[in-house]
Amino acid sequence: GNYIEATNCLRLARKLNPKKKDIIAHLGLAYLHQNHIDKTLAYCDTLFRIDKAAPEAFLLKMMLSIKLNDTTNAKLNFAEYKKYGQERSEYKQIISQYKFLEEL
Repeated sequence: GNYIEATNCLRLARKLNPKKKDIIAHLGLAYLHQNHIDKTLAYCDTLFRIDKAAPEAFLLKMMLSIKLNDTTNAKLNFAEYKKYGQERSEYKQIISQYKFLEEL
């Protein structure tokens, strides 16, 4: 339902601005919620091609790792997000929400 509609809207938005990292990250997130792991990873790769230190990609990979119960990679990607995501508006909220990873 809603994720399919969101995915369609985001794909249209991406046609207008193909290198906008937030749109690409939200596409990856929409696919993650639909359990399309390969598509989620493909959008992470796209983000890293645009920006080798893309905090959006580290955040998306962290969320994917949590979904797959891969604590090791979740922690690694959380650490990378903390390093590169400091300029993002949601940084403090993300750090607070996923702080539990540091305690695992």
